[in-house]
Amino acid sequence: MTSWYKHWNHWPCLPADNVFEPIPPEVMASIAGNAPLSIKRAALTWYGLLAIRGDVGFEYATRKHVLIKEVSLESSIDNPGKVSTKIVCELEVTPDMCDEGGILSPWSLYSLIDEGSAISLLLMRMVEAGEGGEHLSIGVSQTMNIFFHHLAPGPGSKITLISRSISTRGDVGCCKCEIWDTGKHRLIVTGTQMQMMPSEGREPQKESSSRQDLQKARL
Repeated sequence: MTSWYKHWNHWPCLPADNVFEPIPPEVMASIAGNAPLSIKRAALTWYGLLAIRGDVGFEYATRKHVLIKEVSLESSIDNPGKVSTKIVCELEVTPDMCDEGGILSPWSLYSLIDEGSAISLLLMRMVEAGEGGEHLSIGVSQTMNIFFHHLAPGPGSKITLISRSISTRGDVGCCKCEIWDTGKHRLIVTGTQMQMMPSEGREPQKESSSRQDLQKARL
């Protein structure tokens, strides 16, 4: 199991550019699954990038405990002819992740679902893009549907996150994440979301000659 937080143990003082420094081979070897090393490295890197703001960032207290156990490529459940990416993570629930009722807070669950599923979709885009795919960026959430199956556990419990890409078509993609109570092998919550690729920046448009003439006339 590999924690992005333990690898960059001086986070968040680390400049963003340093996130892309080579990751030690023993760290990569500890992540199970049949995905290429470049895809496993991208999963580790993006969990780190999403924590760039450190403890002032949203749900950092939850994210820093995430352990990446597996990154795999597998046949899509709905379309065996298509490949899907799967990320399996694990973390132990701590008191600072819990709400006033003493259970894992909805905000922690939402952030885990959002980030895990989004990274799995990004990895799928990288696989499809092939060479040069490492330059792709994470998408922008458009819709998210959450379905609760059971109450979340409290401190000391372990949960497992299973995130999968579902489909990609053009700039649109779909992905999902399941969160399980590891000890009781009980499904807690399922989340699916649609994402769009971020739009590219536009060059400032030059003012038309008629508008320039009007401004000169006013002067």
